[in-house]
Amino acid sequence: GFLPEAFGLDTENLVRAGYPLRPEFVESVYHLFLATGDHQYLRVGEAVLLQLNKVTRVRCGFAAVLNVESGLLEDRMESFFLSETLKYLYLLFDPEDHPPPTRGDYILTTEAHLLPLRTDTHAAHATCMHPDVQTACQR
Repeated sequence: GFLPEAFGLDTENLVRAGYPLRPEFVESVYHLFLATGDHQYLRVGEAVLLQLNKVTRVRCGFAAVLNVESGLLEDRMESFFLSETLKYLYLLFDPEDHPPPTRGDYILTTEAHLLPLRTDTHAAHATCMHPDVQTACQR
C-alpha cells in the first residue's frame, strides 16, 4: 500500500486518503541509505518501486491514488512524480560508484536539484560554457 496524505492521530482515521505520488518518503529512504549504507533501505526502495509499477502504472504513465484503502486511481499525475519521486529512486539505485551529490561543490535540494555551494565556481563554469566566451576562458 501507500501512505495517505493525512492521518488523524486523535481520531485514528484517514483525513486525506489519497497518495498523489509525492517524493518525501522516497527522499527519506535515499538520505537514510546515504547516511547509513544499510541495504535495508535499498529493499524499501525496491518495494516502493514494485508497488508503484503494480498499482499506479497506467498505459500513459502513472496515476495518483485517490484512496489508499480502496486503491482507486485518479486520472492525473503530478509533475513532481517525474521530477522528484523517480529521480530519488534513480539516485537510490544508481550503479555508479561516485560520492553522493551532497558532498563536494554541490548540494542536493529537497526538490532533487543540484545547486552549487560556491557561486564563483558555478558562474565561472556557466560563463566558460557559453560559446562566445570560450576563447576568453581558455586564457
